[in-house]
Amino acid sequence: PGMKQVAANTGAMRDLSGRRLRHVEQDQKLQEWQEEAGKRKAEKEAEKQEKRQKRAQEIHGAAEDYVALAGIDADEVKDAVLKGIEAEQRAKEAKRIEDEAKKKLDKQATKKLSSLFGDEDDSSSSSDTEAPPSSSTAKSAAKKGKKNTAQKPAAAAATGAGGGTPAAAAAPAVAAAAAASKGNGDKEQTGPPQAAKPPQPAEEDKSKKQEEKVFQDIDLAKVKSLDALLELGADRLKAALSKRGMKCGGSPKDRAERLWSIKGVAQKDWPSSVMAPPAKK
Repeated sequence: PGMKQVAANTGAMRDLSGRRLRHVEQDQKLQEWQEEAGKRKAEKEAEKQEKRQKRAQEIHGAAEDYVALAGIDADEVKDAVLKGIEAEQRAKEAKRIEDEAKKKLDKQATKKLSSLFGDEDDSSSSSDTEAPPSSSTAKSAAKKGKKNTAQKPAAAAATGAGGGTPAAAAAPAVAAAAAASKGNGDKEQTGPPQAAKPPQPAEEDKSKKQEEKVFQDIDLAKVKSLDALLELGADRLKAALSKRGMKCGGSPKDRAERLWSIKGVAQKDWPSSVMAPPAKK
């Protein structure tokens, strides 16, 4: 009693075969661990299988919920698809009607242009096309119409000279006069564009009012701050600077600062940096 008890450490001792006792104990523990390796593997497999089954149950439950929800919305999906098909058909029909109306308008415009240039043969053939004739086609049609009208009076004159009634003899002169008047009209249509029309009285009055617009001068003694000058507007500031012979360019802030710099200063003491240069002669 009173002495500290120390555990016996016999690992360094040797057995009868000369091996240390701690090495013999470690070999026994290693053999036991190897014998239990199959048991540990079986436990791990069982644990993995349990996790798989649990995950499969979760997925199966979610799939059942999705199938139930899809079964409820099947009619709604069907109705939506049918509505989409109907809307597409209506859009196609509206586009077809619009294209037909456009083609009809193009044909009418082509016939009108052909009738204006007096070429009936070309009007019947060009009515089959969708686009109206270009300016070069219109000019060629006008030249052909003039040539046809010039040939008709010549044929009529030859018939009258061969022997006919007085009315037949007078017909060439009437036809020639009509052709001349028509040729003059064609020349006016196919000639160079006319000069621009003079502006209307209303436009002239409006431009005069804008030119005659005069801004009231600014009394700097009544202006209390630079911000108050800025509120008057760029145009009014420019007019005030120009009236005083000062530089009137730059931003509204620059103009306001120039005016503010001469407030309370006699005109003879105004800085030359704010004055406009004298006009060149």
